[in-house]
Amino acid sequence: MNESSHPPVQSLSPGLLRAVLHISHYLRDARKPDRPGPTAMLVLGILHRRKTGTASGIAKELGVKKQSLTAVLKQLQATGCIRKEHDGEDGRKVALSLTAQGEQTFRGDMQTRKARLEQLMESALAPQDRAALATLLPVLEKLADAALATDREAG
Repeated sequence: MNESSHPPVQSLSPGLLRAVLHISHYLRDARKPDRPGPTAMLVLGILHRRKTGTASGIAKELGVKKQSLTAVLKQLQATGCIRKEHDGEDGRKVALSLTAQGEQTFRGDMQTRKARLEQLMESALAPQDRAALATLLPVLEKLADAALATDREAG
């Protein structure tokens, strides 16, 4: 198949965008009321991936101002989800990391979302649809990895 016979990205993006946004919203709605809010869960996810971070680095990755994260970080610290440690060489720098409670909160939220996604796939997709999705997973993972790499380069 030559390059000109491949569908242009402009014809793929509307459907993919719609699917990603609707599924993301559906999974976000699975959040339990006793869990931290969406922004706090994003912070926990970043710290889970990176193991450590700074308020300014997390803010940059989220595309928000550091000051707008202050309340979220205080809440996460007060609930025992994150710890703050001052840098030994530069006392002005504060490293953030997950506590065991934060890791448990993050994993619990991900498990809830995974179960909800599995229920959706079970009820909405026929076996042949699930087989087609399995074939596409490597492509979707490649796209997700590229998005993550682009975010890391920007942050």
